[in-house]
Formats: sequence, C-alpha cells, structure tokens
Amino acid sequence: MKLNKTERKSFFDYVKLFYGKNFTDKEINVGVDEYLEIVTKSYWCHGDTADRENVLIIMLSNRHTKIEKEIKKLKKELEKYPKIKEKTIKGILDAYKTF
Repeated sequence: MKLNKTERKSFFDYVKLFYGKNFTDKEINVGVDEYLEIVTKSYWCHGDTADRENVLIIMLSNRHTKIEKEIKKLKKELEKYPKIKEKTIKGILDAYKTF
C-alpha cells in the first residue's frame, strides 16, 4: 500500500499515540513499513483502529523474534559455563515473561 508522506506520517503518529510508551520510533516505523508492504488496497482501512492493531501484531512479532534470537545467543554462550547455565536461563525466561 502506497501512502504519500503526509498520510504515512499521520498513520505513524496515530500508531505512536497508542504504542509509543512501549515501542521505540524505530520499532513503530518498521511495523508500519512492514504492514504497508503487505496490506492490500481493499484491506486498508485508511489508517483506522484495525490497521493500527495489525501494526501492533507485527511489532510484537518482531520483538518476540528479536528476544528469541537473544535467548538462543545467551544459551550458546552459557554452554561454556555449565554450573551457572540453569540458574541464568531461568532468570532469562522469567525476564522474558514480563514482555
């Protein structure tokens, strides 16, 4: 879906108004861009609540993927330290639950 600069900024601002406390501008921009790439003209609701919530789903998915990658990276690092591995992984998973 192609939006002109003003429309895109307006949609970004609308999404940021609702999710700006929990997501960075970068996360919102990526979510908006990814959504605009996949949404069809017939499905686009002119930047209303449905569009905003679809961007939220994308942002949550992106964040989840990023967290999963970090957890895998940490688990690999912890393999070097078997005695602290179990306790640390539990801490990581507990912290992950807060997102």
